[in-house]
Amino acid sequence: MKRTKSILGSIKFKAALERIKDEKKLVERSRESGVHPNPS
Repeated sequence: MKRTKSILGSIKFKAALERIKDEKKLVERSRESGVHPNPS
């Protein structure tokens, strides 16, 4: 059972890293176009 938790943890970690990368891309694109990444 512990192994399953560690696998799930690593999957969550990878998903978090992907999300961070996507947010960085969003910020870079918004800076290039001159708009704010969170228009609210």
